[in-house]
Amino acid sequence: MTGCRLFTCSAALLISSLTGSAAQLAHIPLPGLPAVAEKQLFADDRGHYSEASQRFTALLRRKFPSGFDETRLAHILLDQDFHYPPPPKPGCILQKDVSKMPVGQPFVSCPTYDLQRTLMYEWRPTDLPAMAQLVCGQHLSINWQAKGGKLTSIQGHYDMLCP
Repeated sequence: MTGCRLFTCSAALLISSLTGSAAQLAHIPLPGLPAVAEKQLFADDRGHYSEASQRFTALLRRKFPSGFDETRLAHILLDQDFHYPPPPKPGCILQKDVSKMPVGQPFVSCPTYDLQRTLMYEWRPTDLPAMAQLVCGQHLSINWQAKGGKLTSIQGHYDMLCP
């Protein structure tokens, strides 16, 4: 089998394993979640990231309501192996300046979120076939707004990337 066909077959197998029927997935909690999300995200949430993110946000708002101390929030999440995102790439282009970039010139956009009020958690999908475990990564991110050190809003996001 040629390399291209092998890659195509591998990709098809990976996609079919990720989009298996809900009956096979049976609403099983995702393994490897941090305590803040434990038993709240499920295997059948894959492919339904918007709905899962909305549920995750609702959970965060119950656990960390408006007025919660943002320093305490950060410590709780850091203790669960969340981490701050990396700094922006040197020379990144601010969102407001993207439309001014010449057509065809490559560039990297700067993050639009507050790096000091965003924490991320990443883990491998150990419940999927070995190929998916090698190439896919699952992500949770939590960002918040605060005034005077007290939360005014919080939002969560869940997704999975398979390059």
